[in-house]
Amino acid sequence: MKKFNLGDINLFFEHGSGRWSILHPSRRAFYIKDAMARIYMDGKWHTLFEKAINLNQFRNKVIITEKKYGITFKLYFTCPEKKIPGVILRLEIVNNSGKDVVLGPAHILDIDRGLPVKPDDTKVFVDSGSSWWAGVVDITDTSPYKEQWEILPPEDRQLAEKIKGKDVDKGFHNSGGGISVLYDSKSGDSLILSFATFYRTISNITWIYKEKEGLLYGWAGCDFAGFKLKKGKKVFSEYLFLGFYQSPFSALEGYAELSVKYMKVKLPRNVPLGWCSWYAYRLDVSEKNVLKNAEMIKKHFPYYNFKYIQVDHGWQYKNICGHWTETNERFPHGIKWLSKQIQKMGFELGLWMALFTVLESSPLFRKHPECLIKNLEGMPRPMPFLWSWPPYDRVYCLDPTHPGSKKFIKETLNYLRRSGVRYWKIDFTWRIAIRDKDALYYDQRYIKGADIYRKGLSLVEKILKGDYIYWCSNPTYLGFGLGSTTMVADDIDNTGFRTDKDLKESIGYGGHPILLEDFRRKATTIISRYFLHKKLTLINPDVVEVGPPGDYEEAKIRLSVVSLCGGQIFLGDDLTKLKKKHWDLLAKCIPPLGDAARPVDLFENTYPVSYPQIWHLPIKRRWGRWEIVGIFNLSKEVSELKVEFTKLGLTKDKNYIVFEFWDKKILGIVSNSIVVKMLPVTTKLLMIKEYPSYPVVLSTDMHFSQGAVELKNVLFDKEKNILKGFAKRQKGEKGNIFIFVPDGYEVIRSNVIKREEKGLYMLPLVFSKSEVRWKIKFIKRGA
Repeated sequence: MKKFNLGDINLFFEHGSGRWSILHPSRRAFYIKDAMARIYMDGKWHTLFEKAINLNQFRNKVIITEKKYGITFKLYFTCPEKKIPGVILRLEIVNNSGKDVVLGPAHILDIDRGLPVKPDDTKVFVDSGSSWWAGVVDITDTSPYKEQWEILPPEDRQLAEKIKGKDVDKGFHNSGGGISVLYDSKSGDSLILSFATFYRTISNITWIYKEKEGLLYGWAGCDFAGFKLKKGKKVFSEYLFLGFYQSPFSALEGYAELSVKYMKVKLPRNVPLGWCSWYAYRLDVSEKNVLKNAEMIKKHFPYYNFKYIQVDHGWQYKNICGHWTETNERFPHGIKWLSKQIQKMGFELGLWMALFTVLESSPLFRKHPECLIKNLEGMPRPMPFLWSWPPYDRVYCLDPTHPGSKKFIKETLNYLRRSGVRYWKIDFTWRIAIRDKDALYYDQRYIKGADIYRKGLSLVEKILKGDYIYWCSNPTYLGFGLGSTTMVADDIDNTGFRTDKDLKESIGYGGHPILLEDFRRKATTIISRYFLHKKLTLINPDVVEVGPPGDYEEAKIRLSVVSLCGGQIFLGDDLTKLKKKHWDLLAKCIPPLGDAARPVDLFENTYPVSYPQIWHLPIKRRWGRWEIVGIFNLSKEVSELKVEFTKLGLTKDKNYIVFEFWDKKILGIVSNSIVVKMLPVTTKLLMIKEYPSYPVVLSTDMHFSQGAVELKNVLFDKEKNILKGFAKRQKGEKGNIFIFVPDGYEVIRSNVIKREEKGLYMLPLVFSKSEVRWKIKFIKRGA
């Protein structure tokens, strides 16, 4: 047994077995013991480094080397930075065997002897890697997404069956996104296993808990998916990060900061405002109703810099995917004409495209089948389903490695860009990431999965350089560093879940009721990926909808979810049908704040028994600090939610004012915590601020952030006892600022201000212009 020190991490390697152990001396709840590496090669599994011939340390790096079957394997352990409590692992494979070898999954870290965990205390963060699910479950339970068993490489599935059997209902956790966190609720210790890169292979973290043994098995693997490694060539796995943290939030956030450097991510500075046609019209969308909705935005929100009017599926010729240069009868004037009309109103046109999807009825399928992904017989390979909307065709997929496909993509995008399109919703991108054995690509140099997927997306980004690109129905992590924003949960759907309204889609993939449990899962998935925002991607929560058939309370819930996640704000209703109360409500999330809340109870309220109900968004401005806390009851039972202030980073035993945004009331002046009664399927938006020694702005009713975007240069002049500042909103709006006046101060009666309750006053504002200055005079008793 040989010991190495890599920063704070201890690495032990055992000669003769190829096994190693990794631990952090101060984080004892989790450790890696007797792990190994193995690879599926030429049809069978091989354990690596049983006969290591070299074991060397170079400063912050340890390299283990083995030559086997004429192939050199190297495993690198690297300490990335002094302050990061973890190591980076990477596997190198060099083929000097004199013949080609076929690679399958490579387990950079494999725990086949089990680790002891406490079932009552252990929680696990699981990420599906797609839009279906991200969240936390108990180690004895399993995640609520159906694909977690099927998306495993078949070779990995066989290993899992040996350990667990085919029953994956309990204790099985597959993070197809390649990121997972184990959390011990007693100590707070957290172990994160996550891939820092996603360049060439699709990765997964798999945990299997065996209740009878009380042991946790698992691996971190990269799937080379049948890649043929030519003789004399080499290939690397992705970078795997293994970290030990004091809290699971530190683990997730620390991982994101590390991965940004490896993936070289650069993101747009701001999230945009826009409108999307999908939920309002589905395939009934037309140039006429698109222009009507653009007119409604111009009428109601001329000040707020709405930028994009995005036309979703249903604009192209006969609704056919693969035929993108002609419009249908509902768009008789074409895309270029529509774009010019949109531009005259001050907007830019956005389009939905399933760019890599080709239907059987498309001209591309008939004329250029060579551009499509093939099957083993060399024929275009159909997807195992029909298109969900008319014309209900067989579905095929472009091969992004084929020269003809590249030409088609370039000509199509350039044509539409010349027509004025500047926002691109590229949907169903996951189809070019398939790894099935019967899927053949033109260029065999690329690995199925991430390698080919990123080639396709990189081509799109290169052509559309400077435009805003939204990857939709996508493998979330594979697109990091490409495009502008990414889908993080599946379609938010139409309103109606609160009233159990059985809303039928007029045209589409069949009628279905709007279910509360679906929305709860989607909201959980969105906020569980909070740590990605403005680091690895811009979170895209889909649209905000406030209109019927949902009621006003559901509208508040939807607005809060979208606003608190920090992503783009796109309206999704038929705006021509909204009433004044709906427009007033929408104004409360405009402009976007752009920052994501942290779900502070993510690792406590585990799914599916519960869900994250307390979303914390700290606000810091030059003139003050306060906490925005969204709380949700997405159940049909009355509940009481306890908000503990220490979990918000607030000082223990200090007094804080708690104000509720929607009801415009002070809930209490309390220390340490507050308990809020929640009626079924409701939300509240709290503002928590330290009790002041002089009059302060407590909140506003103009924006959900309660002062972060609408108030500027707020100042209390202690010599003159004047509280002043200025507010910025749209000309013609009305709003109120809520002032808290502590004991020892009185409001001078001449002020235009209304007393709401003890200590709380309301200052009304009328925006005759977009910027309004205000001030309030006080008398200090005893002065």
